[in-house]
Amino acid sequence: MKIKTLRIHADEDGEYYELFDRNGKFTKRIHWDAIYIENLPPVKHFGFCPIDSTDVTLEFVTPLDSRQIIINKNR
Repeated sequence: MKIKTLRIHADEDGEYYELFDRNGKFTKRIHWDAIYIENLPPVKHFGFCPIDSTDVTLEFVTPLDSRQIIINKNR
């Protein structure tokens, strides 16, 4: 699935991340492991919000293939 804007939300307790796109077609909830994006496309906009929770938003110039998001406990 192609993702134009990826949002990464960390819960307040630090137990999991929720990854989703702005269109609501891609959602992935993972436990607190490292997230790695292979062949990261150029980022058009980067957003960070530490209020109430930690949120990071990446808007890509070219869409990201969701298969490039890798969860790796060893990184």
